[in-house]
Amino acid sequence: MPPITRPSDGWVALKYMQNRQHLVEIPKTKPKRGYVFVPRRNVFLAWVHPDDVAFILAIKETCCGGKPKPNVYRYANEQDLKLYDPNYAG
Repeated sequence: MPPITRPSDGWVALKYMQNRQHLVEIPKTKPKRGYVFVPRRNVFLAWVHPDDVAFILAIKETCCGGKPKPNVYRYANEQDLKLYDPNYAG
């Protein structure tokens, strides 16, 4: 499934798979960019500049056992967007 992009600017919908609000800062960007994955209806989503998508998808985070876990960031799907924003028309 291709990523969902916002028609107005081409930004990509990504979701964070852990159950907490989260900030991701993109290093070495001018101006400095960061994204807050904000919770709504148990979906933690951010609209991300296309140049930053690969960086965010490659992030691994540690959890309970201390081992880095991949895939904590994923492309959001239609269901995620409908939960996150009831006005989303698709």
